[in-house]
Amino acid sequence: GETSSNKTSDPKSNRSREKGLWHKAKPKWDEAEVTAIEKHLMSFIKEHRLPQKDDCIRCLEAEPCELGNRSWKGV
Repeated sequence: GETSSNKTSDPKSNRSREKGLWHKAKPKWDEAEVTAIEKHLMSFIKEHRLPQKDDCIRCLEAEPCELGNRSWKGV
């Protein structure tokens, strides 16, 4: 009984630790960033389409103060 429950709980905790090593925490979006994204990319959001790299770069260039800490992939 106990060994099987220990075996199932250990891999889960190991996975969460491994996940933490490989994935950086994503920074939260503040209100100014969200507003800037919505202003430039709302048409994509409404149409359930992904913006392309060029679309993201145009957005970043249009709002350098609000989105200066974001990469095009982060957008």
